[in-house]
Amino acid sequence: MRNYLQDLGSSLPMEKTLILMVVLTTWLMTSVANARSEIYRHVDSDGRITYANKPTKGADRLQIDAAPPNSSRIRSNKGISTVSSNTQKKRDIKRRQILENELALETKLLADFKQKQGQARNNLNVIQSAHEATEYKQEIKWIQRQVLLHTRNIAALKKELSGLK
Repeated sequence: MRNYLQDLGSSLPMEKTLILMVVLTTWLMTSVANARSEIYRHVDSDGRITYANKPTKGADRLQIDAAPPNSSRIRSNKGISTVSSNTQKKRDIKRRQILENELALETKLLADFKQKQGQARNNLNVIQSAHEATEYKQEIKWIQRQVLLHTRNIAALKKELSGLK
């Protein structure tokens, strides 16, 4: 990029080169400032959670706080910025709430899939044709994978919550 600008600068008068640099710098700064986007969370009928940067039908917009203003930051001796203890406490409370909400949702989804699993096994016992039995066995395998997925998610969320202050 630098060589390109040098080559460009050598063929342009100094004033035009300066204007080009100002325009490029302004464009870059506004691009970075507008890089923040909104996040949406959607849970489909099968319990799968999807995050996206564009709204979809039935999706919830997540409330993500922007970085705190510079006045709440404290400079250390090494020049590394940290946040005040009050700001960190607020973040910890928000994180705990998010994790607890996710845990409640995962627990509900696990219970729902366990119920579906029991129903599918009962239906398998009544089925007469081999074709229907094969379809139900595939459905039972999928449900078992969902039960395992939600069980692992619950374990991970509980571990995460136990590590919070």
